[in-house]
Amino acid sequence: MSRLPLLLLLLIGCAPKAPVPPPEFTDPQRTPTGDPVLEAKIVDAHRLASMSDTDLIDLEKRARGEYATDTDISDFVGALIGRSDNGKALQFLHERAIRAADDQGKMADSLGFAMGQLRWATCERMARDYLTRRHISGAFLVRALCLERSGDHAAAVENVLAAAEVTIIEPEWIAKVIELMEQRSSAGLMPPGDQRVYDDLMLTAKQMDPLDRLFVHHLMGIWPEVPIGTVKPGGLTGNDVRLVVESRARGYRHCFELANADLRGNNRAAGRAVIEFEIGSLGQPAGPHAVLEDWRGHPAGPQIIECIGNQMLRLRFPRPRYGLPQVAQHEFAFRPN
Repeated sequence: MSRLPLLLLLLIGCAPKAPVPPPEFTDPQRTPTGDPVLEAKIVDAHRLASMSDTDLIDLEKRARGEYATDTDISDFVGALIGRSDNGKALQFLHERAIRAADDQGKMADSLGFAMGQLRWATCERMARDYLTRRHISGAFLVRALCLERSGDHAAAVENVLAAAEVTIIEPEWIAKVIELMEQRSSAGLMPPGDQRVYDDLMLTAKQMDPLDRLFVHHLMGIWPEVPIGTVKPGGLTGNDVRLVVESRARGYRHCFELANADLRGNNRAAGRAVIEFEIGSLGQPAGPHAVLEDWRGHPAGPQIIECIGNQMLRLRFPRPRYGLPQVAQHEFAFRPN
């Protein structure tokens, strides 16, 4: 054997070996999380996201029919919101509530979705429509919150006081509610309020009607495990987000190993990055990008970020609450083996 082929063999033998990708790295489908409750929510969101136009037409017929089930109603509203047809979804829920003037559950469905979508003016009009048919303390309170978050504090206070005239409510409770509405008056998304304050308010609200409880939930941004109305609003926790993102952990690690495949020794990349992304109305991820990264000056950082982003686009999440897109972050940290 000549010296040149032998030298080539030695060089090949010393060259870094290409890392073997895990099966999910090239699989366009999502990877299961292993959590049965979370999986059920993800499958439900995926089912609505993949619904055909024909299936949606059939679903609408069932949802508008006399024998519509709660599942039919929830699925129809979810599918509409997933297609950004929020106006139609809210109009459907409003008309359904108008036809049942004594059914606070149906009113809770429409008002809850209007508030959940941050449609304060729409919520105020809906509550006003219900109040023209019947004076309900909860409808006054919900209208008050929607007026407050529309910027009309004086009208909001008037409606809180009107609620106290309909139902016997302790003055201290009314005063606390007015104070909290002014403190939590932002028209945008707000972080959850104090759990102890919420619990105190709910001691009174639990003795009242469904709309009164709905008001407290939206005022404080703390949600019950069981929906007040018949429509499931959706929702995902920070732990849900973590479990879904980590379902492709081996794929992210492979991104790191690919970037290091032709590097050796101290020249190998290491570091961390915080990736921010949006979760769409039916759980679809979008726009992953680094908001913080530290690769210790190593040039492989952009390659790792791009690869991780491609893996994240194959994730699927449960539906965010009321179909309102949710921004999330996840931190990734790597070091060579």
